[in-house]
Amino acid sequence: MIKEKKDPHNKSQKNKILHNLEAAPNLKPRRTVLQHKHQVTELWTFITPKMTIQDLCTVDKLNEWTGKNMTTLAPGTIRSYLSSMDLFVEYLLQKGLVTHIERFQRFRESLKIIAKKLKSRANMRRAVVETEEIETMILPVDIQMFLSSKYAQIIKKKIANKSTQVVLSTFYDVRDYMLLRLLQTNAQRPMAVRNITINSIDRARRTDDGGISITVAQHKTQEGGPAVIHVNAKLYGFLKDYIQMLKIIPGYPVAKEQSIFTTFPKSDGTVSLLTSSQVNKGIQRVWDQGPVNKTVTATRLRKATSTAVRTQIPASREILARRALPAQRTSGSRYKHDSCGHGRKSNAVD
Repeated sequence: MIKEKKDPHNKSQKNKILHNLEAAPNLKPRRTVLQHKHQVTELWTFITPKMTIQDLCTVDKLNEWTGKNMTTLAPGTIRSYLSSMDLFVEYLLQKGLVTHIERFQRFRESLKIIAKKLKSRANMRRAVVETEEIETMILPVDIQMFLSSKYAQIIKKKIANKSTQVVLSTFYDVRDYMLLRLLQTNAQRPMAVRNITINSIDRARRTDDGGISITVAQHKTQEGGPAVIHVNAKLYGFLKDYIQMLKIIPGYPVAKEQSIFTTFPKSDGTVSLLTSSQVNKGIQRVWDQGPVNKTVTATRLRKATSTAVRTQIPASREILARRALPAQRTSGSRYKHDSCGHGRKSNAVD
């Protein structure tokens, strides 16, 4: 059998292409770079499977790709692909990696024209989605109804119960209730709440308003800094009781640096960290036991919180922007900034 010889030039060209995809301008966070790389690669391979630069600016193939994906992708998603390709072509032009400059400039114009045509469709779709979301939004009254329900009262008693035995149903009820309450009161992403550890709770700081701030370093948007979970004294007490409950579960591997929100231990004592999907399924399960017939997710809770604030304070977004100040440190005390940008003096929780 004759083996086909590999063309070192093609391999070198491919490596150069991959480097160019990651070096395009205005892409700082790593996840943005990866998204850009994926989008450009997918569109490029459709236009020219060999991914040659000289064949990239084929407008007919670009139009074909757009038409093909109109039924499967949202207009905003297609615009994102076109924007990534525009950034990449701009980079190629700046670096002098193209020979037919005018062709690539016309290709960029085609990208912008298609994106502009899609903008009105994207706005129309966004309006429809927002209307649907408002109809199914989790309202403050829905939260109050759930917290006042018989099921919620039973869970609170389970949390306070200092039993020497924890059954499976109690574990899931308490865990998922705690997740729901933390997500609802903080409007955080699921992984920020899931990554609360015993260490982070032990290092919590008391604030001037009587609440307690728990700092979580590992979360989805950690490039922007740690997430701060703010709880009142009662919810903080629930967290401490929950940790005590974990300690009396036979075989539960209590570790200070491990998330407190895991699966129930298997026969060999192993547990698994919850995924975003498992967090959402957990909070939906406890929510379904209450009186409100709506779908609940971490995202819905987060959107409901921001919408409620904007409804009460229409200028809240501008106020937040004006008051966003860098964290300050002074001798003997540490200052954090709450959701309204005010400095809060923090002290260790006793």
